[in-house]
Order: sequence, then structure tokens, then C-alpha cells
Amino acid sequence: MTLFSYRGAYPQQLPSRIRLPSNLTSTNVVSLSEQELQEAGWQVIEDKPLSVYPNQIDWDGVSWYERKPTGWETQDCWSKLREHRNFLIAQTDHLVLIAYERGELPSPEVLTYRQALRDLPETTVDPWFVTWPTM
Repeated sequence: MTLFSYRGAYPQQLPSRIRLPSNLTSTNVVSLSEQELQEAGWQVIEDKPLSVYPNQIDWDGVSWYERKPTGWETQDCWSKLREHRNFLIAQTDHLVLIAYERGELPSPEVLTYRQALRDLPETTVDPWFVTWPTM
């Protein structure tokens, strides 16, 4: 899919109608030459390149560039990690409740798994690359 930038704006597909320098509009945009598109302010843009996770590709008005996650994105990633961790702990709540209702202790596997999940934020160095415990 070819992308186009209108005067440095974020690349997109061509709209269905383009205003030409003569102030006329063209609704047959596929028939316009690259020269006519440039005169109307549209530039053909290379396809968006791939990035190395967790880096992202952004547009600076001229070209694509790769950037590291911002502090806010990293904080959001930590929040999502904790949210998913809490979900996984909740998935094992019934095992603990059943054991206590029977007057028993939960199995060591369940207790170890739940403790590993609780410790996950402290044992994880990079929230983008998490090794999730298994039961």
C-alpha cells in the first residue's frame, strides 16, 4: 500500500478528492502523475519500516524514524503487567477457596505460582519482556 504525506502530515492513503494548484479538484486521483501530486502538496512516502520491539516507528514530517518507548508508555506497560498479573491470580482464587473450605492447605504448586505472580513486578527488569510463571 503506497502512502502519501500532505505537506509533511502523517502519511495516509490518498483521499478520494485532491485540490490541484489551479484550485480545481480531481476525483480521479489514481490518474494523477507523481509530478501533479507533488505540485498539489502530496509526497509519495516509503512504506513504514519495521521496528525492533518495544521501539516504535514515528513520523517527523519528512521521514520515518525509530524511537524508544516514552516514560508514559513504559509506565502504561507496567500497569498492564500488574493488571494481567492480578487477573491470573484471580484465576486461581477458586483453588485456594476450595482447599480452605475442605480444611486443607492449597497445593504447593498453587502457592508457589501465586507467590511468583505477586513477586513479578519486583523480579521483572523490563516490562516489555516478561517471563510469566506457569503452574
